Amino acid sequence: MLVTATGERVPLWSVAGGSLLGVLAMSTYLWRRHPRLAGGADLGDEVRATPHAPGPPRG
Repeated sequence: MLVTATGERVPLWSVAGGSLLGVLAMSTYLWRRHPRLAGGADLGDEVRATPHAPGPPRG
């Protein structure tokens, strides 16, 4: 659709590459500027399951 609208003046690979570069740059900026994002992700820790009542599910 983009190729037909622009007459192949803007290749799809350059649009996708620019978008990927922008996403990587913004993610890196946010990760460095907001320490709670980096510190809040306890990678590798398991979450305790909430205890449920015994028996079949109600529904």
